[in-house]
This record gives sequence, C-alpha cells and structure tokens, in this order.
Amino acid sequence: MAEKRIVPAGAGVFLLAGVVGVLVCALCLMGCASCMEAQGWSQSMAGPFSAASVGIGSLCGGTIAAFLRREHGLLTGAVQGFLFAAILAALLAGSGGTLEGWPVIRMGIALACSSLGGLLGLSLAEKTRRVR
Repeated sequence: MAEKRIVPAGAGVFLLAGVVGVLVCALCLMGCASCMEAQGWSQSMAGPFSAASVGIGSLCGGTIAAFLRREHGLLTGAVQGFLFAAILAALLAGSGGTLEGWPVIRMGIALACSSLGGLLGLSLAEKTRRVR
C-alpha cells in the first residue's frame, strides 16, 4: 500500500528553484546598489532596479523549476512565480510596507518572468532530451 506523503513530490524542486531565484535576485540587487553608489544616482532609481532584479531572479527560478520537472512549463513557472510573489508580499508585510506602487509592479513582474522562465526551462529540457 502506498504511503501518503505529507509534502508533495515536486515541493523539493520548487524549494530549490525558489532558493536559487532569491539568491540571483539578491546578487542583482547588490550589483544595482553598487552601480548606484559608484555612479552617484539618486534613490529614485531603486524602484526600477529592484523590479529588474526581481524579474531576473524569478526568470531563473521558473527556468530551473520547469527544467527539473520537465513538464507543464507555463504552469510550473506560474506556480514558482506565485511563490516568489508570496515571498515578496511576506517581506513587505514584515517591514510594514503597503501594497501600492512598486511592490505590486514587482509582484506582477515576478509572476510574468517566472512563467516565461517556465517556458524557457521546458524548451531547454526538450533540447537536452533530444541531444541524448
């Protein structure tokens, strides 16, 4: 008789992809902050830079999730994007921020870029399958 699993089978893939996405986002944010400091740009550039960093991080997370699961690329990417946006919302709630302006834009970018990453990851998985 099959045992019931407490954690779904794909949860490890989403956890790994989420951690990688958050790390890539953090590295991009550090690079953008360094660039802002070196160039002497104002704080008004923080919003677009953080949105771009979130997009790059969620694209990487969605790509990795779909590549490892090798099925349902768009759906896998969308789930990963939803989880990434939930992390952003939790961080925003913890810091006492409000859901208006750049935070909402970043969450939308996370969902869209992660979905695109899911499609990219699935196409990469199919290419590696054909090469073998």
